[in-house]
Amino acid sequence: MNSEQRKNPVSAMADRSLIVNAFRGAALWFYRSLSGGFFGTLLTSFSREEELFRRSLSGFGMRRVRGRETFYKKVRRKVAGSFEESLLLGGLGAGAEHILGCSLRVYGAFCMIFGIYAMLMYTVQVYALHMRVDFGRFLTGGMIFLLSVPMLASKKSLAECIQGSRIARYLFVDVLRIPEVKFTQELRVGSAKYNAAVIAGMVFGFMTYFASPLAILAAFLLVVVCWVIFYQPEAGILGLIIVAPLLSVSKHPTLLLALGVLITTLSYLIKYLRGKRTMRSGLLGAFVALFAVNQLLGGIISAGGIGSFNSAVMYAILLLGYFLTINLIRTRENCRHALGALAISLVVVSVFGVAQYILGRVGTVSAWLDHRMFSYIPGRITAFFDNPNMLGGYMILCFPLLLALTINTRGFKKRLLLVLSAAVSLLCLVWTWSRGAWLGFIVGNTVFFLIFSYRTIAVLFGICLSFPLLGYVLPEGLVGRFMSIGSLADSSTYYRVLTWRGVLDMLREVWVGGIGVGQAAFEQLYPAFAYAGTELAPHAHNLAIEVLAETGISGLVILTIIILLFIQNCFEFISHSASPGEDKLVAAAGLCGIISILVMGLFDYIWYNYRVFFLFWVVMALTTSYITSSRNENETVYDRLGADSADISIFIG
Repeated sequence: MNSEQRKNPVSAMADRSLIVNAFRGAALWFYRSLSGGFFGTLLTSFSREEELFRRSLSGFGMRRVRGRETFYKKVRRKVAGSFEESLLLGGLGAGAEHILGCSLRVYGAFCMIFGIYAMLMYTVQVYALHMRVDFGRFLTGGMIFLLSVPMLASKKSLAECIQGSRIARYLFVDVLRIPEVKFTQELRVGSAKYNAAVIAGMVFGFMTYFASPLAILAAFLLVVVCWVIFYQPEAGILGLIIVAPLLSVSKHPTLLLALGVLITTLSYLIKYLRGKRTMRSGLLGAFVALFAVNQLLGGIISAGGIGSFNSAVMYAILLLGYFLTINLIRTRENCRHALGALAISLVVVSVFGVAQYILGRVGTVSAWLDHRMFSYIPGRITAFFDNPNMLGGYMILCFPLLLALTINTRGFKKRLLLVLSAAVSLLCLVWTWSRGAWLGFIVGNTVFFLIFSYRTIAVLFGICLSFPLLGYVLPEGLVGRFMSIGSLADSSTYYRVLTWRGVLDMLREVWVGGIGVGQAAFEQLYPAFAYAGTELAPHAHNLAIEVLAETGISGLVILTIIILLFIQNCFEFISHSASPGEDKLVAAAGLCGIISILVMGLFDYIWYNYRVFFLFWVVMALTTSYITSSRNENETVYDRLGADSADISIFIG
């Protein structure tokens, strides 16, 4: 049976349709024009610009310096030797061997004594000293005591337990690339270890008088995490990708995120000085660094004083996430692990958000919802972001990457799990009721499927024709909320319009240098230009306007160049690369995630949340790193598409 006979009747009818074939022909012509015309040249000229950058005076000078036995190399070699011979490095290595070689019984003895003394301290505080202490301390001590029982019954060392656990082995050996020999330590026996464990359990048990057992365990965990990051800095950036959206469970999420970035940066720099890591940047990285410097200057020269400076320093620290990702996530395999980390955190946030909506624990702040127009909406979910719009921005930034993972995954069970994860994420996005996020999602994912296949244009035409019928298919509340976009009858839309007008009035006087970075500077000057009712606006509700207001024309120009370079890099890779379609799909997903959140940035200041700011640059860096690693591994050929080339579609067409 030939291919024509195998087609279903609908497909065969579509192939014979003059209208369908006309749209396919128009779409194919459009794609070929885009690939070979002015826009094609503009969108696929990143390599030439990168080469010009490398041949520039600075790049030429750097190459000459690298090629000689310079003072810098001598200093670096001396520093590396000092690190290798340092007592600290040797002590950390020997300590790790002892910790891994200890029997679980030693840890069980510590946990038993620690748990008993934690419960004893609670009893003394409550019944002897009549202090008000949270009962959770007693429960925590009891749980630690119960945890010690199976540990005391084990005869294995910690290294053997890690090696025998599929999850721990995958995490430490496969993902973090810690040599397997590190987990083949011989079991270390001796009564001294048990005595030390008992004494340590007593000491830390007494400390629960001043701090909760959970805080002490968290301090232990932090020490372990720092050691892992020090040994393998890649663990730091992967961990930050996972925990960044979840950090609002703590009282200081931004501070913890900045601390994690600084620890990872320190670990990477030590590895670099020891000659165990390399450093790369390129044209795009140079402009990101320039943007960071511009942010710092906006904090120093500012109307916001110390508050503005603190915001600028925080932005500069979080921008290090871009360079950490570029320099630590350097292979396709590492990039896939990072994509998996993004997907895991996205699913966790989505599940929490959906549960929040189902249980009725939703935000009803009047600034988030006009109850006169949307009385049918019970509230808007925030999950871990304290603001539904910031949650929506995070969702649309990461969702295309989850979609790419779903398409690329082989195996029915894995794909089904990812499809269900994507469905939960979509449901969470809907229940944010964020119209800006919805619009960004539609635009970004439309671009994604247009890259996926030129036939998407015909599908879009069909959707446009059936648009009047969508009101009968989709829930009325969903359609009503979406159709209210741009309506000045909605108080939030009206508020944004007035805010934009006030900020534009302010920009007539400060557009050259800006007012300074952060909310402190904005609140200092904006009220003098604000329209009635918008004096307390914390930002401009628009990314481009906010950047222009904070750092002046220089900041907006640099950011525009960064976005254009990123788009060029992605389109050039998709259209000219010899890499497999799966890699191109990931690049398209990263590009469309950035496009989605930038579209939302037309209506909201998407960097108002520091964690969204951090993940914005991480997604850009991860996409760039994936493109670079795929090019290196697949010997990319940059030949222009000929007249007979199909298009920039990845799989179909």
